[in-house]
Amino acid sequence: WQKKVILAEDNAADVALTKISLQRYADTIEIAHCSDGEAVIRLLKKVPAETISYILLDLNMPRMSGIEVLKIMAQETAWA
Repeated sequence: WQKKVILAEDNAADVALTKISLQRYADTIEIAHCSDGEAVIRLLKKVPAETISYILLDLNMPRMSGIEVLKIMAQETAWA
């Protein structure tokens, strides 16, 4: 069973560094990258909440900030 990690980050260098940092866990985690908050919400609507282990959320993203994502997540009982 792989843990699903959502990496919400718009900076390519930060994405690369995070993936390098998590490489040692490559056989136990699956990383789904989203470059903006809207993409995070779209992914959360597609994927069952119980399959997501962690969300690494950048607070300053285009289209929808990480704070806005958290507010939307708090309103949805499946994500809260």
